[in-house]
Amino acid sequence: MAEVPIESEFPVWGLLPKKETGVVSFLNKYPDYDGRGTIIAILDSGVDPAAAGLKVTSTGEIKVIERFDCSGCGDVDTSTIIKKVVDGHITGITGRKLKIPESWKNPTGNWRTGVLYPFSIYPTKLKERVQEHRKEHLWDVGHKKAFAEANAKLHEFETDVAAKNPNLSADEKLLKEELEARVEVLQAAEKKYTDVGPTYDCVLFHDGEIWRACIDTTESGELSEGLLLGEYSVTHEHAHLTSLDEMTVSINVHDDGDVLEVVGMCSTHGTHVAAIAAGYFPEEAERNGVAPGAQIVSLTIGDGRLGSMETGTALVRACLKIMDLTATRKIDVINMSYGEHAHWSNSGRVGEVISSVVNRYGVSWVVSAGNHGPALCTVGTPPDIAHPVLIGVGAYVSAEMMSAAYSMRAAGPAGAFSWSSRGPCADGAAGVSLCAPGGAVASVARCRTARRTPHTAHRTPHTARRPPISTLCSRFTLRNCQLMNGTSMAAPHVAGAVGNS
Repeated sequence: MAEVPIESEFPVWGLLPKKETGVVSFLNKYPDYDGRGTIIAILDSGVDPAAAGLKVTSTGEIKVIERFDCSGCGDVDTSTIIKKVVDGHITGITGRKLKIPESWKNPTGNWRTGVLYPFSIYPTKLKERVQEHRKEHLWDVGHKKAFAEANAKLHEFETDVAAKNPNLSADEKLLKEELEARVEVLQAAEKKYTDVGPTYDCVLFHDGEIWRACIDTTESGELSEGLLLGEYSVTHEHAHLTSLDEMTVSINVHDDGDVLEVVGMCSTHGTHVAAIAAGYFPEEAERNGVAPGAQIVSLTIGDGRLGSMETGTALVRACLKIMDLTATRKIDVINMSYGEHAHWSNSGRVGEVISSVVNRYGVSWVVSAGNHGPALCTVGTPPDIAHPVLIGVGAYVSAEMMSAAYSMRAAGPAGAFSWSSRGPCADGAAGVSLCAPGGAVASVARCRTARRTPHTAHRTPHTARRPPISTLCSRFTLRNCQLMNGTSMAAPHVAGAVGNS
């Protein structure tokens, strides 16, 4: 039997391909032109600042410098102000008595309270996983025991009483009906069971310097055991919401304290996109993104309540946030790996707002073309808007990618993926400006054992999913990195390249 040839080296450079577009040779020649000093805004499902490669830049600066949820699904109404503290306690919106730790500073004496329903910010799969866990440990523990006992008593009555005496007395008939009713009620309760999730009290206060918020994830009122975070824009603090979900959250405060924004992620898509554009691994250069020196602004446009679908409102809010941020820092590149076909091409206020951001603020806006090829005129929106101001990107696959990412023993010819959308647009515009590698094994939500200490960093995605290659797991994504392919992966490659220039 002939020996099977074993390759000595795995083509790691094909996992997050950069050779195809000359990024590797460019950075070898000009190592300082790696995106440092550049800011890339990621309009997506949210970026996890705790994910591998997204903590710091190549120069040691914080990688994710801003984090906002423009969908509104994490907004908490904190307009209710409580001034009266009785024996160190205040009463939350839920009616729970909330114990204020003595170490908290609140010069104003104003305690703003609200309620967070975590299921509103959970991604669908995470919500299902948490519901399954809660059912097993909160519902089944009591219900199965009660059902077994009711069944046993009914069986005992039928065996010891009804079977021996067909003519039951009035009391025995009444007892039988009672036992049967207990079983029926418990069966009906199981069928009608639904879990709307936990309810967390939120307490917002100003410590004299910044806003801080505590989320009572214990649901006990012991705020010292809850999650205490400062504004992300100031402190860059983030932490897992609970040890069960392990979803990284941070906070922002708006309208002078009337709105507490809890920022999570509606999927892991945005983290993957950010890792391709600007991930940085000091000890593993092959895992670096295209612009490892660039910083990230995360703007969530996907709404977890809609299965991660983006909304026009969220997109416009993201544009307005970019306009606001330009007052203090320059946003150089925008990546939007989101989109679908519009009902009407070349019309709508959202397209006009997008065009104004590009034209007025000099931002390069990179978008995924879509995954509806190979037919002509299959470009999605964006880039199919009235004004040709966007860089539409199609998906390319190389022989090295086929071998490393897709385990193909005999690689075929390189070229555009068959499913990558093709132009032109309905109005004759090109739609697809260029192609870039449309697949990568990159970071997703951070995997680790949960800690409750805040960490401070020293619509429809255009993605086709594939099985994970890593066995490292967290409860949020059940993986540490993941292979994804789509024009969603091609667009951030171009965004990173623009950031390097």
